[in-house]
Amino acid sequence: MTPVLLIAFNRPDLTQRVFSEIRDAKPERFFFFVDAPRSEEEAKKVNAVKQLVRQIDWPCARELIFPEKNLGHTYGPVAAINRIFEASEEAIIFEDDCLPHPTFFRYASEMLEQYRNEPKVWSIAGGNYLNPNPAHPWSCWFTPLTSTWGWASWRRSWRKADFTLSRWPELRKTDWLKKSIGNAFIADDYAGGFNKVYASVGTPNFVGWDYCFNFSMLLEGALDARPAVNLVSNIGFRADASHTKEQTSYADFPVAAMPFPLRFPSHIEPSIKFEVSFYKQNRLNYHPWRYRIRHLPLVGSWVSSVKQRVRSLVRSSYF
Repeated sequence: MTPVLLIAFNRPDLTQRVFSEIRDAKPERFFFFVDAPRSEEEAKKVNAVKQLVRQIDWPCARELIFPEKNLGHTYGPVAAINRIFEASEEAIIFEDDCLPHPTFFRYASEMLEQYRNEPKVWSIAGGNYLNPNPAHPWSCWFTPLTSTWGWASWRRSWRKADFTLSRWPELRKTDWLKKSIGNAFIADDYAGGFNKVYASVGTPNFVGWDYCFNFSMLLEGALDARPAVNLVSNIGFRADASHTKEQTSYADFPVAAMPFPLRFPSHIEPSIKFEVSFYKQNRLNYHPWRYRIRHLPLVGSWVSSVKQRVRSLVRSSYF
C-alpha cells in the first residue's frame, strides 16, 4: 500500500478516529506528524495525541515527526508533506479531522498507480460532497480545483507548489483564473482566497498552503481527480478547529464504499459542471447573502470594480 501521512495537533478524540482507520488499513510505511503545543495547557492534549504511537501495532516502517517548536497550521502541514515526499514518490495524506472510508486506501493507491506518469493529473481527492450525487459511469471525474480533506498525490506535483503565489499579482489583473477554472462565479470566490493568502505570505500568520497547491496546479493546467462517491468525511467542524468552526452542509458528510474494479474515464477532461453543482448546494448555503447578493447581475461587477479601486488606492498610498 502507498505510504500514509497523518497530520495532527491537539484534538486527540478526532485523531484517534482517523488513526483507527489507518491502523485497520495497515500501511507498510506510516508517517505521523504532531505539531508542538503553544502553551502548557495545550501540551496535555498534544501529548495525548502523541500517545497514539503506542497503538502502532502492525508491521510497518514508521516515522514520527514531532517538532520542538510550534510550526502552525500552515508551516506544520507543509513541513510534514515535504518530509513524506522526500522519502516517497507518492503518498496518502490525512489531517486529524479527515475520516476515510476503508475503501479510500485501495482507491487512492490504484489511482496513484493509474495516473503515475500522467502529468495532467495532479492529485487524488477523497471528497465528493454532492447531494444527491449524480449518476456517473466512471469511478472518478476531474476538476481544476483541489480538495485536501483526505487526498493523495505524487512528489512530482508537490515539488512544483509555489508557496509564495509569486505570479498572482500579475495574473489577477487578467482573466486567467476565470479561463483556468471555467466559471466566473467560482473564479471570483477563489480570487478572494488567493488575495488573502498572498497578503499573508512571509508573515507568521501565513495561511492557505492548500490554496498555494491549487494555484500551482492551475498554472500547470493540471487537474484533481474526485471520486464518484464520497470517501472522506470532515468530522472537525467545531469550535476548536483552525478554520472550520462553523457548521456547513458538508460537515460530517456521509461516506460510501467505492465499487471495484475501478472504471477509469476514457478522457482526462475537467467536469466543471460538478463544481458548479457543489457551489450551488454548499457555498450558497454557507454564506447565503454574501454569495447571492454578490453574484446578482451587475452587483458582482460593481463589487469587483470597487475592490480594484480600493487596491489601487492602497498601492498608491503605501508603495
